[in-house]
Amino acid sequence: MTGSMSSMLYTPQSARARAPQPSAPTEDEIKAGDSWHHLGYPAFVRWMASSNDFFVLRRFSRLSARCLLYQQNEIARLEKDLDDWDDLARKTDPDDQVGRLSSDRIEQDPLQERAEILRQLIPLLKAYYDSVNSFAEVKARPTARRHHIRNLENWFKTYPNAIDPEEQHFRRGDQFLEGDLFPIISKQQPPLRLALGQWRWLRFQFQLRPRDDRIGSDQIIYTSEKGLDLFTNMLVLVLGLLLLFAPMWWLNFVVNDVHRLAVITSFVAAFTGVVWAAAGQRPFEILAATAAYAAVLMVFLQSNNSQSRLGGSSAVKAMGM
Repeated sequence: MTGSMSSMLYTPQSARARAPQPSAPTEDEIKAGDSWHHLGYPAFVRWMASSNDFFVLRRFSRLSARCLLYQQNEIARLEKDLDDWDDLARKTDPDDQVGRLSSDRIEQDPLQERAEILRQLIPLLKAYYDSVNSFAEVKARPTARRHHIRNLENWFKTYPNAIDPEEQHFRRGDQFLEGDLFPIISKQQPPLRLALGQWRWLRFQFQLRPRDDRIGSDQIIYTSEKGLDLFTNMLVLVLGLLLLFAPMWWLNFVVNDVHRLAVITSFVAAFTGVVWAAAGQRPFEILAATAAYAAVLMVFLQSNNSQSRLGGSSAVKAMGM
């Protein structure tokens, strides 16, 4: 009996040994799209785990809201039952020492129904608060950007039958659920960094070397985020220096006050645009930086005007002599 039972144990090794071994799909068959299902989830999860830009999941916002409302309804129903028992206790005759129902004790409550309701409410409230906090944390995550959606689209186009269509929960039909998708790890980036990240030529310049956890494919480019961040910071530094020194040199060759103000206005507007592109949605910081920049240019303009007036006075005195 022991030998018979052990021979019936099911293991993946025994299943592979007994099952007929199918021939591996040829490269032509895979390219024809007939054998993508051989790749399946192993290839899909390896691709998703290889980059933060690929790891995208659903929030299930509508479903989460419904579950929270269900939990809320369960708690509210028990709350109403508890209030009804409290009302019943208040309506009893306080002079009736036999049938009197009080609400001044919890440990020895004369209404055991209230104690039972409280015992039911404790785990329900804990589960409700846990659900609220978990959903709030997921809801606070930024929604997947366009390049996240495009990565998913490209993968499913490249491997059309690798995942069964009924389990491609990122979309309904051909439409991706963009508002319900979020990346696992997403760093808030200013507009300039986002724009540079979309520049294909620049991504090639900061392409990462092949590694075990990266997929070796000509269709996938792994870019160094640190390299792009460093390039963005250097670009902002260069632009800042140009916007600081260029108007100073320009103002030295402009005599008319109206033209000088036009030069300052143009550079202040350009500086504001650069600061917004480099800092993102920080209006107060942008306003403070712009005010400081405008103050520097105005001080330079006033000092330049003072020197011009002093030079003109010296010339007039020399002519008078």
